[in-house]
Amino acid sequence: MLPKTEGFLRPGEVAALFRVTVRTLLDWERKGFLVPVRLP
Repeated sequence: MLPKTEGFLRPGEVAALFRVTVRTLLDWERKGFLVPVRLP
């Protein structure tokens, strides 16, 4: 059974909202600007 993901965005969707690349999101995470929620 897959976890309920309603209300969560995929990395590509977040990147599109901010008009950046997924790589930029990963850089922001590494620098502590973002705290992602990862589902199993």
